[in-house]
Amino acid sequence: MKVFEKKFIFIDYKSSFPLREAYAKKHKKLKEELATINDPQASVLLRLFLSNQTVPFKPNESTLLALLRSSVALVRQNALYCFDTYYGEELVSLTSHNFWLSGKVDNYKLASIREILKQEQSKVVTRFSKNVDILVVGEGTKLETLPEGLFICSTLIFTLLLEASNEDDYKKEILLKSEIDEAEESLLVETLLNANDEKLLEHLEKIEKGMVVGDTLSLLLAIYKVHPLKNIRLKAKGLLEAEQSKPTKEALAFCEARNFLNAKYTVGMEELEKIKGFQIDLFLYYLVKVQKNHLGKEYLARLDSHWTERFLEESFLLNQKKLELFSKAGKRFMVAKNIETFKVHAHSAILWQMNWLKSLEIRETKEALILPQENSLNALESLILESKEVVLAGHFGLKSLSITKCKALKIEESFSIPKVEELSFKGSSFSINELKCFLERAELPLLKSISFKGFANYKIPKDWDAFLAKRFVGIKIVC
Repeated sequence: MKVFEKKFIFIDYKSSFPLREAYAKKHKKLKEELATINDPQASVLLRLFLSNQTVPFKPNESTLLALLRSSVALVRQNALYCFDTYYGEELVSLTSHNFWLSGKVDNYKLASIREILKQEQSKVVTRFSKNVDILVVGEGTKLETLPEGLFICSTLIFTLLLEASNEDDYKKEILLKSEIDEAEESLLVETLLNANDEKLLEHLEKIEKGMVVGDTLSLLLAIYKVHPLKNIRLKAKGLLEAEQSKPTKEALAFCEARNFLNAKYTVGMEELEKIKGFQIDLFLYYLVKVQKNHLGKEYLARLDSHWTERFLEESFLLNQKKLELFSKAGKRFMVAKNIETFKVHAHSAILWQMNWLKSLEIRETKEALILPQENSLNALESLILESKEVVLAGHFGLKSLSITKCKALKIEESFSIPKVEELSFKGSSFSINELKCFLERAELPLLKSISFKGFANYKIPKDWDAFLAKRFVGIKIVC
């Protein structure tokens, strides 16, 4: 009888869980950091973090603290989640505490944290002192070990409480707006918009403290940034500086650092839009009304706002016979009846409802371009689609269909183009079988030409031209 012996093989952690070569090349400092940490467990954690796998064990605190200082953002973020899971405690309130903050708090500067905590009768320091009772750990912490005897939480929990406190402040400031009758505010805004320079200055002189909220705040900020006359800009700035509300201070601070006067572009509009209590749509409306070449019109175009609709009705800038838009067309484009030829660099549902369009070109670089099963484009003659992935569906009375730079094409059973005369598949590389199945079943009595300029040669079967010539007698084939 043969006897089997049990053997135990001990494998080095670093050998078992090596750093993937792809990450080693992409993040050159990662190997150096790993060597500096000199912790076998860090090799395991890095592999788990970088591949978004769950950490099934409680890591050593010193390892996590070291990885919170990594040069790779993904490593820091996953280390923070892991720290919160295994070492963080649940903090329920910011009130009456002395916080020791070690590391970064996303989207918050130290000054704004201090301001929020002051309202909660709390304080924050960035070094240990005998008065602190809570340690908050975030990315970039300088800690090597966790101190004993202190309540410990992560910046994940801390941030949630900061946001909740901000929300409470916002609700309190909304009460200020209720003190001003909405009709009165609307009248003031219209008065400022329609006044000539002399009258505008007179009206600005009459605005009292406490009235600079909502639409008035947005309009005054826009006047301050782009009005042609310096004395009017300075008067608007003075009114803004006299206000102490949080939205006013944040919006003014944001715009102070940016030159909107005669600007051909907009920077950071997403940040401005996030300021609670600030109406970015009116701000952009005035910006573009004064400076017709300002690209703020692109941001305004995608908003579902009264001011977007009003600008479309008042100006030909976004409502002309031939228009190219470098952002999404918002819902309010249903009033843009002057547009006949529309080129837009992002897909949106409203495009399929604009039944007066004659030519539509959509460039979608971020996601698949999926046509709806139903559309209202009864007058459409030309449709140009550019996207890596296209799904064709619905009935169209087109004369011309062009698909460019497409790598994956899908054609639904519902797709129908019985009046099409020209088909083009420029610069594409999708599987030709999907198109062949469509051409075999589709009734295309008016088709005159089909073009495959720049199409990937290896994707076209040898008998393709013969198939087309037999299926559509007399058709012009361009390759």
